Amino acid sequence: MQRQVSSMQLGKVTVRLWHVIAIAVAFVAHVVLFFSTHDRWSAGVGYFVLIPLITTATVFGLRGGLLLGILAHPLNLVLWFLAGETIDQRFLQPNKIGAWGFALIIGVAIGYFKDINVRHRETVQNLAKTNVKLS
Repeated sequence: MQRQVSSMQLGKVTVRLWHVIAIAVAFVAHVVLFFSTHDRWSAGVGYFVLIPLITTATVFGLRGGLLLGILAHPLNLVLWFLAGETIDQRFLQPNKIGAWGFALIIGVAIGYFKDINVRHRETVQNLAKTNVKLS
């Protein structure tokens, strides 16, 4: 029994490690795409923040989507600053704030559906265990 528990713990650690790797790769992809295309695409590169946003919401559910949805615009502002742009009023225009709200909605929606999926899987597993006990 002890060996089985430790293998389950090892499985959880492995899954968590893959989650961390997936999020790190998403952030690296965001930064690389941002800096490799910001000269040509200008403000359009801001949508690359959806890569880590969707990944984080998929891994951490509603809380991850909400957190990164809130941090999406400030994260892009930091990248624009590192790219040598001055952060002025054009980054605080209503269309940018609207995009920020859209990112927040995307993060919350994907995170919420991830949480529903997890609850659904747990319910199915519990029903299967109950069915086995009743048989």
